[in-house]
Amino acid sequence: MTPKPSERGIALLTVLSLVAIISVIAATTIERVRIATRLASNGAATGQARAYGLAAEAIAKSRIADLLALSTTKTTLQGNWHGQPTPFPIDGGTAIATLTDSGNCFNVNSLVSGTAATGYTSNPIGMLQFERLLGHLGVQANTAQPLTAALTDWIDTDTTPLPGGAEDGAYGSGATSLRTANTLLADVSEIRPIRGMSAPLYRRIRPWLCALPVAELSPINVNTLSPGQAPLIAMLAPAPFTPALARRLIEARPQTGFESADAFWSPSGLQGQTPPAEARAQIRLKAQWFKLSLNVTLAGADLRSTTLIDARKPEVKTISRVYGDPA
Repeated sequence: MTPKPSERGIALLTVLSLVAIISVIAATTIERVRIATRLASNGAATGQARAYGLAAEAIAKSRIADLLALSTTKTTLQGNWHGQPTPFPIDGGTAIATLTDSGNCFNVNSLVSGTAATGYTSNPIGMLQFERLLGHLGVQANTAQPLTAALTDWIDTDTTPLPGGAEDGAYGSGATSLRTANTLLADVSEIRPIRGMSAPLYRRIRPWLCALPVAELSPINVNTLSPGQAPLIAMLAPAPFTPALARRLIEARPQTGFESADAFWSPSGLQGQTPPAEARAQIRLKAQWFKLSLNVTLAGADLRSTTLIDARKPEVKTISRVYGDPA
């Protein structure tokens, strides 16, 4: 029986519809396979990049050990190691490592003293140094004082707010309820929720801060400090001890570095100013902490990491490793 023309048209339309549906399904399947293949490739590249990063970290730790072995008393800028991007050869990509002295900063955990076992209490010296640093960075006193108190309250173990500070009750009424940490900070980015902290203020002070895993005053190494970091010295002593005066002290550094803290606090450089005893004790001649910044690019994967390295003992060891750009 010969089909009617209208029936032939319906059959043809049905066939064309099936072809279109199958084509869509095929295209979708192919795209999913392509995406899955790319994800697998990226995952493999990222894993390989991390492996290269760990290898570069091991090389850097070995270099730190060699650097410290050159002198048991001081770590200087000799050897052009500080802040200089160093390429590492890898197959199919690039790896660049940058090593810096990580003690030349304000340790936010120095706002308290104590241990995890005994508890943490506010450290008046650390608090005063933080307020001074904020002042040297252009932060007004009416902002610096309550911010210092709030940050100290965030870290200390007790639940009683300092004058101008903030404990749990100050963070429970916002859009997101928070509780204070009551322990040392692992990363500087943790200070962003602190009462009184704004995004512009955080961006201004972030480059000057670090979170060393100890409740100790910042170990400022005057043999690796740059003149631009003079506020870190000026924060150690009250006015009229200024960043300009501190800068002159740093610029007077011999090429081979200072041989002693007394040599740094040269009477001729101080121009009659006498730093407090705790400032003299806080000065270091040898690096204790290092920061390793890594950037590994491999097969389309771009991996960035920042590693904190403890060099206080002969066995140089990794303390923390953070992937991604610093927050």
